[in-house]
Amino acid sequence: MDKLITCLYRRPSATTRLICFPWAGGGSIYFAQWARLFDDSIEVYSVRLPGRESRSQEAFAQTMDQIVNEVTNTLLPKLHEKEFAFFGHSFGAFTSFATAVTLKQKHNLEPVHLFVSGVSAPHSESRSSVVKKSELSDEEFLRYMSEAGGTPKEILQNKDALQMFIPPLRADLRVVENFM
Repeated sequence: MDKLITCLYRRPSATTRLICFPWAGGGSIYFAQWARLFDDSIEVYSVRLPGRESRSQEAFAQTMDQIVNEVTNTLLPKLHEKEFAFFGHSFGAFTSFATAVTLKQKHNLEPVHLFVSGVSAPHSESRSSVVKKSELSDEEFLRYMSEAGGTPKEILQNKDALQMFIPPLRADLRVVENFM
């Protein structure tokens, strides 16, 4: 489980687990630190996807099913222990939603709450785009990232940082572009 989940503050007596899913290209550390903001009744798990952090040598997920299957198979025993909620931001909103749907359909389990932010609904017309962002040239991709906002200028102007940041972002965009 430690391969997939970052939990910086173990709380065995917690009544609820908050399981957080990262944004496109993101890692697990940011959300794992949220546990400092909660009392002992909430334990925070943060999902670490292939291709980042301690999993940097692994290939990125190619499909939403790959992500959902790994999360579901890994967490299933833990999900029976106590109530759980999901939080996902942007790409994480899609992965948390897809995971919740799979858990309900295949295991008759569901989070007590699904918190999502930073993205339109999976069926929204705003998601339909003729141009797939993951297939843009590097120059067009950087322009898109700059215009979309949310990426610090320091990263966009640092070629070394971009070499680390762009591959997982493109991989996650490919997953979302082919989801639903």
